[in-house]
Amino acid sequence: FFLAQVGVGAAMSKKKKKRDESSSSSEEPPEKKKRAAASSDSSSSAGKKKTKRKDKKKVKKPEKKDKKDKKDKKEKRRPVELEIPAPPPGILRVTYSQDESGPLGLKFSAGCPPIVLAVHKDSPAEAKGVPLNCTVGWVNGVELLKRNTEVVMGMMRKRPVVIDFKPTGWRPESEIKAEEKEKKERERAAKQAEADMARERQALDAKHKEEEARMQAQIAENERLDAEIQQRRGERYEAFLAAQKQAIDEYSARLRDDNPDLLRKGYNLLNGKVGCSVEGGKPIPLKFVVIHKDCAWEYAEKGRLVIPDLIGVSSKARDPTDVW
Repeated sequence: FFLAQVGVGAAMSKKKKKRDESSSSSEEPPEKKKRAAASSDSSSSAGKKKTKRKDKKKVKKPEKKDKKDKKDKKEKRRPVELEIPAPPPGILRVTYSQDESGPLGLKFSAGCPPIVLAVHKDSPAEAKGVPLNCTVGWVNGVELLKRNTEVVMGMMRKRPVVIDFKPTGWRPESEIKAEEKEKKERERAAKQAEADMARERQALDAKHKEEEARMQAQIAENERLDAEIQQRRGERYEAFLAAQKQAIDEYSARLRDDNPDLLRKGYNLLNGKVGCSVEGGKPIPLKFVVIHKDCAWEYAEKGRLVIPDLIGVSSKARDPTDVW
């Protein structure tokens, strides 16, 4: 528009020049008049062309706006399609289209994630088969977390909206696979530990058997040595007893042969009543008393050494150690 005004102003200025030139044309030659007229005609024609172009442009602008309005109306009429990846297995996806501008028909619990406490009768949620006690997992592909609860729940007020519900007890497939993998790993580790324990038990059993065999061999060797020692001791002891018995017999025979009367008096004194005295009133040597086995510390009988009870020892005593 500004260029058109400039063109019109130039044309007006040129007309004034023409008038001035016409007033002075009487003085100028005819050739100059022709040149001036041609230049004025060309400038006026150029100005007219510019004004025509600007007018054309002015007419075209409203046509573009009309086209844009038509496009906007067509885009508004088209249903909005949300590009959301497919839900995980076991997830219920419910889509509310742009035309379903009313309420969802659900009652949620407080907290995160919200639980579906009720499904209103004859509502879109009932028609779409939303079950009770399921939880909201994703809205328009955005996972519902504690830090974005308000934002994600606010997205459900707009249309269209895509809500993914988690059934009761649902867990991600990755978590289930990880748990199964961990379970298999634990089972494998348990089997490996059991196999290791079995090998250790076998090794311990073999070691115990070897130790037992060694101990049995040692016991057998000890028994053999003990038997041999006992045999040697028995042989030596029997020889000792035999030699002792022989010495005692020889000594007793010698006493009997030398002093049979004193030997008899010693026996009678030993076996007599308490308070008795030696026959004849004369003392006798002690050897004629202790030669008898009732007074001996030990004596041989049937090939073995016998130790008699000490004088004063009684089984009826209250204190067994109280002896003299």
